[in-house]
Amino acid sequence: MSIENIEQGTLPAHIKAVVALTSWKKRINTVGLTIFNLRCVCGKDFHIVLTLAEEEFPRKERELPEDLMRMNRVGIFEILWVKKNWKSFKKILFTMQKYPSKPIISADDDCIYRFNYAAELLGHLPKDTCTCVTYWCSKYRNTNYYNTAGYATCFSSNYFNNAIRYISDRIMPFNEDDMLYLSIRIKENIQGCICLNKSYTDVAIEHDGIEPLHNMYSRRTKDERDNQIDNLVDILKMIR
Repeated sequence: MSIENIEQGTLPAHIKAVVALTSWKKRINTVGLTIFNLRCVCGKDFHIVLTLAEEEFPRKERELPEDLMRMNRVGIFEILWVKKNWKSFKKILFTMQKYPSKPIISADDDCIYRFNYAAELLGHLPKDTCTCVTYWCSKYRNTNYYNTAGYATCFSSNYFNNAIRYISDRIMPFNEDDMLYLSIRIKENIQGCICLNKSYTDVAIEHDGIEPLHNMYSRRTKDERDNQIDNLVDILKMIR
């Protein structure tokens, strides 16, 4: 089981949603560019949270680039520290645990966003409904469960209720947070999503060429992906 203890926080009333991203050693020197871009295009109505692992940065802020720390000190974004390096799995769920009353919007640490995508996604999110809005989605088998775009998806407040309990050593070999989110939807019967059907290049561009931790869709067939989802759902079913 996950041993992380995330205390709930509060945000000013004018904050419409939280933009959540994570990063790691190979991108920590360039993630500041994404964060600066997010603040410029999204504005002050969106709170930015960068989740980092103490296991990867044991000296915490003292190991981070000075440009990143300057932005942090003046309040451009928040750093949320977790103990273990949960890789890509630490992007959304820990932030959602801290701010359950706000919608959470995903961002990738290698992206430059072309416009205020956070406002667009949030603008299509129905009120008082557990749902998500994304630019791309893929149906799981012949169901109403969908995989969504990790670089840009808006989740309604408390969409994955207390789902950090699913983050454990047993899921780490799957190495893909989007796969986990789909599996949680199946396990918790969270169906459907709103898809705006925009291509990645319409929304963002990459600012570095470092290979991602995973590439679920270019390396496997749909049957292979669905079989992996089945295996992960079986693991989640054993977690209360």
